[in-house]
Amino acid sequence: MARAPSSRAFERVINLAIAKVQPPELQKLHAKIARDGLAQHLATVPSRPNVRRIVDGRLGAAEESVRPFGVIRYEFDSLREAALFALDELRRLSPIESGDYRKAWFLLYQGKQVTPEALPPDAREVTVTNDQPYSRMLAVGKRADGRPFSLQNVAPGYMELAWQAVRQRFGNSVTIAIGFIQLEGGYVMKQTYRDTRRDRAGQQITYPSLVLSLR
Repeated sequence: MARAPSSRAFERVINLAIAKVQPPELQKLHAKIARDGLAQHLATVPSRPNVRRIVDGRLGAAEESVRPFGVIRYEFDSLREAALFALDELRRLSPIESGDYRKAWFLLYQGKQVTPEALPPDAREVTVTNDQPYSRMLAVGKRADGRPFSLQNVAPGYMELAWQAVRQRFGNSVTIAIGFIQLEGGYVMKQTYRDTRRDRAGQQITYPSLVLSLR
């Protein structure tokens, strides 16, 4: 299997291609090579990431504005792609008795539910969570009073398994953490509930979530 060229090898190709060209044709050729390389890379990924174009240190500048022998750099935000992957993993690991829990996973951005496509290009953090009232009990494997809680066809430690899968694939560009968060309109402990440790009546439960942040 052919190995993908390294960034150093790609830079050498560009240097060889433009070595015999003079401005202003030099900048045009440089821009074309950069755009072609970007297109080839994007053709290999399953979903288009957000792309930041930086030309000689100027964000969003046109490729043709590059100085002779300057630098055209593309930076890719993997947050959207990582969030999609996390959603798929959590749904895959979720119970399938009724399908309700599997369908309830969603993205939370700045406190509001969003679709992956609606994540803005400058998003730095997104949360993947589930608002089913038994979500916490399922994740930790026990009820608030300490009694065991489980459903059939649920992978043990499924939150940790999803965290591990996302980290393995996107760990170079995204940090992933398991957190327990409150949700607007979340379930509140009933007034009749007491456990052996303390009275939790009236308290809102927290929901297990994966928090993804760009490095």
